[in-house]
Parts: sequence; C-alpha cells; structure tokens
Amino acid sequence: MAAMASAAGSMEVTAQKHTDSPFAKYHLIFDSVRDIILLMDEDGTILDANQAAVQAYGYSKNELRAMNASKLRSPEERQKMRDQWEQCGEGGLFESLHMRKNGATFPAEINLRWLQLDGRQVIVAVVRDITERKRAEDELQRANRSLHALSKCDDAVIHAGEEKSLLENVCQIIVETGGYRMAWIGYVEHDEAKTVRPVAQKGYESGYLESVRITWADRERGRGPTGASIRTKSPHVIRNVLTDPSFAPWREEAVKRGYASVLGLPLISEGNVFGALTIYSGRPDAFDEVEVALLKEMADDIAYGIVSLRYRLRQTEIEKALRKSQYILAKAQEIAHVGNWAWNPRIDEMSWSDEGFRIFGYEPGSVRLTLEWFISRIFEGDRDNVREFAYAARDDNKLGSIDYRIMMPDGTIRYVTSVADKVVRDHDGTAKWVYGISQDITERKQAEVELQEAKEQAELYVDLMGHDINNMNQIGMGYLELALRALELEGSLGPQYRTFIEKPYEAFESSSRLIDTVIKLRRAKALDIRMEVVDLGRILDEAKARYSLVPGRSITINTHYSHVRRYPVMANVLLADVFSNLLGNSIKHSEGPLAIDIRLSPRAEPDGKYYVVTIEDNGPGIPDDLKAGLFARFHRGRTKAKGTGLGLFLVKMLVESFSGKIWVEDRVPGDFRKGSKFVVVLRAADE
Repeated sequence: MAAMASAAGSMEVTAQKHTDSPFAKYHLIFDSVRDIILLMDEDGTILDANQAAVQAYGYSKNELRAMNASKLRSPEERQKMRDQWEQCGEGGLFESLHMRKNGATFPAEINLRWLQLDGRQVIVAVVRDITERKRAEDELQRANRSLHALSKCDDAVIHAGEEKSLLENVCQIIVETGGYRMAWIGYVEHDEAKTVRPVAQKGYESGYLESVRITWADRERGRGPTGASIRTKSPHVIRNVLTDPSFAPWREEAVKRGYASVLGLPLISEGNVFGALTIYSGRPDAFDEVEVALLKEMADDIAYGIVSLRYRLRQTEIEKALRKSQYILAKAQEIAHVGNWAWNPRIDEMSWSDEGFRIFGYEPGSVRLTLEWFISRIFEGDRDNVREFAYAARDDNKLGSIDYRIMMPDGTIRYVTSVADKVVRDHDGTAKWVYGISQDITERKQAEVELQEAKEQAELYVDLMGHDINNMNQIGMGYLELALRALELEGSLGPQYRTFIEKPYEAFESSSRLIDTVIKLRRAKALDIRMEVVDLGRILDEAKARYSLVPGRSITINTHYSHVRRYPVMANVLLADVFSNLLGNSIKHSEGPLAIDIRLSPRAEPDGKYYVVTIEDNGPGIPDDLKAGLFARFHRGRTKAKGTGLGLFLVKMLVESFSGKIWVEDRVPGDFRKGSKFVVVLRAADE
C-alpha cells in the first residue's frame, strides 16, 4: 500500500513539475476526453482518473484515487472483475454494470489495456456509458419481437378455421413471441353495465380477469387501458401501474402478478369497436411509439381476421343450409317418389328433378328429355291419353292429374301419376312452360293386394287368439264352475278351494298378455315401411330405468357405453319392446339377487357399420338343448315363468324387421350355469 501511495504521489509531483511541459498538454487531453479513463495498478487500485470519471461516478478525484475499481461496479458484478481482466490478456473489450456514488447503475463498455509507465505495469481502462445504446438495442429488440409477433399473428389469421382457437393462438403468440407477461381479448357487451367480456387469454393471469370487472363505460372501472381504448377507438397506454391514477382499481391485483405497464388496443370493424386486445408487460415504460404502432397494426389485423372468419363461417353456414335444404327436398322427393318437371312446348324440351329420372329408372341427367321420349316410355295402351293430357294443359289450360303405366328399362311395369299445375304463357298467349310433378304410385296400386294379405293375416291372428283364448277361458270357466258348486254345497269357500279362484285368474291374465302380444305382432308387421332413426343408447337407458327397481328383488343393471353420444339405428317405437322383453326375461327366469350388464359397441363389417348390444346376466342360464329352439313360435323352456311362449318369437321377429340379428350364448363360454348372454346386432343409420 505504501508503494502504491508513493507511486501515486510520484505521479502528482511529476505532473506538477511538468506543468509547462508537453506532459501537461497530454494531461489536459486526458481530462477533456468524454469517455471515462481509469489508471489502475495490478490489484485494481485507482492511480488516476479523468474528469469524465468524476462526472460519471459522482466521486472527486481524491475519492477515486483512494478506491479500488471493483467498488465502481454493482455488487453482483464485483466478483466478475478479476475473471474479466484475466480473459482480456494484454487487452480486451467487455461489458459490465457500474454504480454511481448515489447507488444508481449504468451499463458500461470497458476497453482494457496493460501498459508500462515509469518502469511499472499499470492498467488503463477506457469506460464508456452505453445506456443509450442499450436502450436503443432494447427498443430494437422489442420492436423486432413485436414485428415477429405481428408476422405470426397474421399467419394465424390467414389459417384460422375457428374463432375461439384464433383468439387463443393470437394471445399465445403475443406472450411467447412478443415477450409480454399476459395478453387477453375481450368483446364489447351492450348491456346496461357496458361489460367487456373476456373470451381468450394467455400468459400469467392467475385469476386476474375474474377480479378486474372491466367496463367500457366512462366511469372508474372503464377508464383503464381496455375501456379507454374502446371508447376512444385508439391505443391507450398505462406506462406505470404504480403511479398512473386511472389504473388504481386494478393496481393491487396487477402488482401481485408482476404487471408494470399495460397497453389497450381497440378491435374495430367498419368504424365500430367490437372488442379490445390488452397486453401486460413486466417492465415500466415498456410500450414506446414504434412498439405501439406495430401492436396497433397487429390488433387491426386480428380484428380483420375475426370479421373475415365470421363472414366465412356465415357463408359456410348459408351454403350448408342451402345444401341441406336441397338434400331435404331431394330426400323428400326420393322418399315420396315424387319428382318435379317442366316442359317447354316451343322447343319440345323437358327438365326433370333427379327423382323424376329415378321414377323412370334412369340416372339423373343420363338422357335428353323431350315430350316424345317421355311418351315412348309409357305403356302403349296409355300413351294416347297422356299425350292428350299434355296438349290440353298446353292449349286449353286444363290442369289436373292423370294415372298411367310406364315401362322400366328392365321391362317391369310401374304405375305413375302426373299433375300439371301451372302454365306460363308469352305475351301472345303461347305456352312457354308447363310445370308439374310426377309420383310413383305403384305401391298405391298394389294396395288392394296388400289389403287382402293384411286381411288374411288379421284372420290368422284372430284364429290364433280365438283358439288360445278360448282354451284359457275354458280352463277359467271350469274352475269357476267348481267354485260355484262348492259354494252351493258348503255355503262358503274355505282355504282348500283357493285354487278354484287362482287358476281362473291366471288363465285370464295369460289371455290378456296373449292379446297384447298379438297386437304388437300386428303392429310390427304394419310398421315395416315406417322406419325412422332411433337412438339405441336412449332406448337402453329407458329399459334400464324401467327394470332397475323391482319390488322384493335386488336387481343391479350396469351399462357400459357413453351416455353422451348417439347410437343411431333405423327402427321404430317397437324397438323398446325388444330390450324390455330381454331384461324382463332375465328377471322373470331368476330368483334372488341378479346382476345384468348391458354393453353397446360399434362394429365394422364389409357391408357397413353395425351396433352390437349384449345383455348378460348371472342367472340360472339356458341349457344347450334349449338354445336352438328358444326363439321358435310357442317355445316354452323348462322355467317357472308362465306365458304363451310368444315373447322371444316376438323379439326375433322385431329384430329381423329392423334388418338385425339376435342369438343367445353362455355368459361364460361352455358353462350355461353361469348365466346367459343375449346378442343383438343392428345396422347403424346415417343421421
């Protein structure tokens, strides 16, 4: 230390001795340089400093000469000094954070050199305050981040397919690419409170949006960056959340989450604000003029993207609705076998709907249509009548209908009715267009045959009912006759005659069930052509609900399928009877506690998609010798259940009427005593 003091003193003396020498001129230059210059020994003790150092650090020259250079660094930078010096070798350039006498810090660039002065090794450090350069670099970096975020947001807008995901992607880009702490988008509500409703957010939010209660009204909670940007239709910056009085309602929650400055940007379409983008930074004064301009451009692009997406979605919905309407019309025509047509008599050309072609057995658009071609497809004995009908509509406005026979391409004959319902004429009265519809009425013409068949079926059912019901009634009447005789002989019926009452009751109850079963059989046959799309899952849910609570029994019914999705099949209301019968049989043919598992799963087959329903129980099971004839008409198994034996026959008939299949298996393969497993397979329907 004494040696260093001696050296410093020697330098001062030398300077004093040479005030009139050239050295004085060099010292004058030393003090006039704008950069800081420090002269130090190998330990970092400051031997001399220029006037720029005095101004920068706030210490006098004497104070500086009594200090070690490490004391001019911020505390966290002091330990790095020696390593940085060693890395410089004989000289080098590096950066550090320096500290003034008042504790303020500034970034510095240090150019270090080792020199020989008066025979000893010294260190010369030229220190430059790079605060402005760092600020410019930071601004450039933030502008680049904002520009990059703008580019990515534009890309997200271009490729957006759904509004919610677009908003979330934009907020994610702003946070991750832009380097901001949090971003959210809110939509303007035109309610009494003028609410701003958050619709998307990303970043560190931690419940902030739930507590802020932002409005766009001109009152306390509407004067922040979001509400102000909506009202003014321009960006609004809160440069410091700690000091800006307009941010007072949200300051406490914002500080907890590290928000230091905020930017609100309106989302505008055709001059109307429909929302706002609000961005939060962890730094005060984060949003400079360039950054705000870039982010405003981003908000404008987002607004344009939202509006464009909504327009595209509306157009898609309109097109979808139009296609659906056209499909429904075409489907309705197909179902009803109705096609519309138009005839231009002046050039003898006709126009048909797709179903019009199908009625005549042709693919839509496959032939050039004229009245004469149309007449050629009509059964020869009906052609003159149809031609006269067409000419009467054309010439005399005679509108009406006509039935006729047509010849299909395969040679079969079908029946059609055509209606002419409108004639459009030119100014001179010439018919320009004759409009009408045609319908395939083959089924109607076949109604008499079907009616006769239905009559025969009804007679069959009546015979069936008459035979069985008559037998049951004979049994009941016989027991009642015995009861009457006993009553005449003894004056009353004692317990020993209980069976005289029970047997007739059972017979009449069976008779009632038989009537109900036959009615269902008839309904199933009659409703074959009236199929509709039925939700199989809902049918199973209703069946479970019906049989889950059986008085005096412990019944557990477990379902293994989704209760949210739909399982569409083509059937009718009688599908419920299938599963009601199967569940009822499981309960009826068992005793004590019973567990039933209902499973429903899709199955892909070469000819299409199917749904497979299995109903498994842990009841007594069905022996192998009974399985083959279980679904036969009037089959009765070795069970305690009473009935006509039509139950499973009805089930099989119904399932087959729905183009399905049903069979029974052992729940545990090879051991029928472990319970039964009924399998029902139904073709899936397109909704």
